[in-house]
Amino acid sequence: MIIKFDSVELVVSRIVRAIDKTIAEDIPQERREKDLETKNYIAHIRGDYLNSNLRRIVAIDSIELHPFKRYGWEGRLLIDRENKITIGVTTQANLQVIPRKKDRNCPNYMQTLLKIMNGDLESPATQLSFLPPASQFDDEVYEDDFDSIMAGVLDPDAGFRHCIVAYTADHDEICDIAFYVLNADFAIIEKHDLRSYIKPDFSRLTATSNHSESATASTQNARSLVKLKQKPGIRPLLKESEQENEA
Repeated sequence: MIIKFDSVELVVSRIVRAIDKTIAEDIPQERREKDLETKNYIAHIRGDYLNSNLRRIVAIDSIELHPFKRYGWEGRLLIDRENKITIGVTTQANLQVIPRKKDRNCPNYMQTLLKIMNGDLESPATQLSFLPPASQFDDEVYEDDFDSIMAGVLDPDAGFRHCIVAYTADHDEICDIAFYVLNADFAIIEKHDLRSYIKPDFSRLTATSNHSESATASTQNARSLVKLKQKPGIRPLLKESEQENEA
């Protein structure tokens, strides 16, 4: 076992809580408050909520939340110096897409972290070969990129491992979430299912029920108003009122 999972269990449980709060509480509340015709921005703002929750829920005691920039995007990385690991959070879909993209001008930050910190790990299923594994970039590129990401807060030779918590969400719920240790080729070295760390929050059911009742009441009031407008004698009065306001 590469990582002593028992020793990082508390940190991981807090990460799950931060993700769950983002998916099941913050984003639904954001949609209710904004009530926009389209909500294309949600895909981006989810990351902002998540990073804020990582700051409030996870980055306490000895856990650090390290900021870094990738061109116009800002990322966050958790550092656990006691257990000598860094932890990134992403979606399962993103985790699958990153290694498949072959036309990059520079490495994805996750590729760099895995190359520098987990580059010596071999998948149990990997056959021995005298040829080195194919790499998109030279070692110097990864080393320079690591320095850019970590900005001197972490020595690449300090023996840290990079870990990833990846999740899948659907209908404001986490449907899959796991803790991964990958090698530089994104092969799974260790995987720990984290779904048992999702704690049910019954207050959400009450909030959803109240919201549904409020929406139903609003719909009924709107229907009553339409019927009222359709009654004889009402429409002329409304027209007169409109003419008064216009005058």
